[in-house]
Amino acid sequence: MKTNFFLFAQDGYPPYGTTIGTMQKTVADKPDMVARFVKASIKG
Repeated sequence: MKTNFFLFAQDGYPPYGTTIGTMQKTVADKPDMVARFVKASIKG
């Protein structure tokens, strides 16, 4: 599948330097894992 990525930071909105994408099924089936991943990403 061909995909395009657009970073908000490239359009002048620096708080979102990168974005994280996942499937809705992953969020529904593994919410704890998603939450841990987001928290770890925030810590850097």
